[in-house]
Amino acid sequence: MTNSEDNVVQAALRWVDFNQEERSMEHLSTLCKSLRQSLISTILCAEIESKLVSTDRKIVYSDNTTQRQGQVRTELQVFIREGFSDSSEHFSDDECSAPCYDPSTGRLYAMNMPENLNTVTKSVTVTTDDELYLAGDITETGMKDGQKKFYQYNHLLNTWEPRCEMITPRASCGLVYLKGYIYAIGGDDTKETAERYDPSCDEWTSIPPLPHPISSKFCAVTLNDSIYVISNFEGCYSFSTTENKWSKIADMLYPTEHPQAVTYQGCIYCIECNGKCGDSSCVEMYNPTTDEWKMTGKYFYFFDTATLMTYDAKTMYLLTIHSSDDPEFDTDRDGGCTTLNICQYQPKTDSWRSLKETQPVPPLARWLNTACRTKCLTVRMIPMCLGDPKAYEMDYCCVGGYSDDSFPDNSDSDDPSDQEDSDEDNSVEDGQSETDDGDI
Repeated sequence: MTNSEDNVVQAALRWVDFNQEERSMEHLSTLCKSLRQSLISTILCAEIESKLVSTDRKIVYSDNTTQRQGQVRTELQVFIREGFSDSSEHFSDDECSAPCYDPSTGRLYAMNMPENLNTVTKSVTVTTDDELYLAGDITETGMKDGQKKFYQYNHLLNTWEPRCEMITPRASCGLVYLKGYIYAIGGDDTKETAERYDPSCDEWTSIPPLPHPISSKFCAVTLNDSIYVISNFEGCYSFSTTENKWSKIADMLYPTEHPQAVTYQGCIYCIECNGKCGDSSCVEMYNPTTDEWKMTGKYFYFFDTATLMTYDAKTMYLLTIHSSDDPEFDTDRDGGCTTLNICQYQPKTDSWRSLKETQPVPPLARWLNTACRTKCLTVRMIPMCLGDPKAYEMDYCCVGGYSDDSFPDNSDSDDPSDQEDSDEDNSVEDGQSETDDGDI
């Protein structure tokens, strides 16, 4: 799979350069018939012509103007559930997939997950090249919790392929990507080891362990050249990838039992994502320059579950899920009501603004409410290669304003390899709105 026609050309030129005298004479002109000229940069076109200047062969390119499979991608929001609440008994069937949402069109897709995956202990991260990696337990007879399994997502086949196993068995580890490497932190028997994965050579290497074992729930995020680990009882730490060492940083003002964090505009934002114990919570911001935490917005929140997410690196949202037995609201199939509230952060006023008319995320309130923690990843994916999202249709039925178009039927689509010349336009538009109600 390639992101541009120039990559195809460069691969062909490398092959020619290996034996230029023979291959430029005999094969380059033939190769050009498969290259799509309208998609090739002028620099590479000139390089091709320079290699054939001494021959009498005429350059004939393909007149196909359709981008190749993998070159047409759409930026989607991928929601990964970690752990389950007590109300998750109705959602066992759809855990074989993860919902992928296109906010520009309102369409929903499904990304397959590995078979027999232990959803409580899985960890997922994405690279800057939109490669997805997963560390998690596969439920097998005789296997204990904490395995070394590690997978990479295949965008064309909508499957997960095994990669080099981790050095140490882990469950619910902090899995993050930073500048070419993937880091797996904690989740082992000692609760403190860490290791680094190099995708270029499919190999894991141990890195210094955490200064203190972390037994409570924690989350890990990256910012600049460092990895930040945020926990409740054991405090917060940072790992400098340039200095290869850990440091203690300031603890949160109100430590959270189930922390979930994102990075936004040079700072880290964190919230207690599971509020079902009845306690209130606020979004805290950590400034690495001053090593200080502070509360954002004006109020504390009451909710069942909450998720922080960023989109396009320009906006940050707070999603809060609320359950109610109030008959005034539309009820779900269990007789209750589950609502999704969305707030957008306003950096200039340090406030959260409630969004009323637009939904930058799918209305999967009940699905989101079954998780102890939900992670939202922004990934450029190939919609035509994704699966059938019908598993999430019940959630949409409880929300007005969403038509059947939100659920494209991909079950009868041709094999992705046969859709090379599809003219489908999957371009991304900025579907976010400035519509709002008030500051929070």
